[in-house]
Amino acid sequence: MREMTENLNRQASHQLPEQDLRQQLQRTAELAGMDFFGVADLREESLFPQQSDPLIAAYSRAVSLATIFPPGSVAELQDGPSHTYVYHYRIVNALLDETALKISNQLTREGYPSYPIPASQRTSRKKLAGVFPHREAALGAGLGYRGRNNLILTPGFGSSVRLVSILTNAPLETNREPAPANCGDCTICIDNCPAKAIILTENGSSEFDAVECDQYQQWVRDRFGKRVCGKCIAFCPQTPKKN
Repeated sequence: MREMTENLNRQASHQLPEQDLRQQLQRTAELAGMDFFGVADLREESLFPQQSDPLIAAYSRAVSLATIFPPGSVAELQDGPSHTYVYHYRIVNALLDETALKISNQLTREGYPSYPIPASQRTSRKKLAGVFPHREAALGAGLGYRGRNNLILTPGFGSSVRLVSILTNAPLETNREPAPANCGDCTICIDNCPAKAIILTENGSSEFDAVECDQYQQWVRDRFGKRVCGKCIAFCPQTPKKN
């Protein structure tokens, strides 16, 4: 991977100025239907402590994108699993992956190495995680803040969004100002979590039990046919309400 990076860097002969490149990438994302765009610094150890991870160590930036869910299908989750939500989940992920590929190819044509991370990818049954933490990239890119539900909460749409990331070495300006936390004293996501996977700590923050969440979604799959819950999104006051 390091050799590929060096080769691509040598190939760059007419790269756009940094600000122009960022604007073009953002324009591509907007035309593809993305609602949020930002750039995170992968050298920020508070967000990315996995510096020994070869994938993260090979790149210096993460372009973070997010798009919103249709409010109506999210609202259905308050009453239980929704086939419409599952359908939209797949469509939104496909849109994110297609856009990430466009951004990645655009960076490659400019001579910069890039690596689009799949929007939804679970690499282990024991660990609810993919090869790269999209949420941390979104936080570092200033797209929102970490809510009590352990998800990113974006301005205007709360956690009713899906994320995707593109790793690169392009010297893009990063978003240095994180969004301020805004959950206040709200515990609605905790009160409505059927798995009791969100735990309020003594200092007022929260912890997330991924195992409990996973086991509950497996229970839903055995009865509904699909792994789905999303109540922490649907009940959140910052999630847009259906028309």
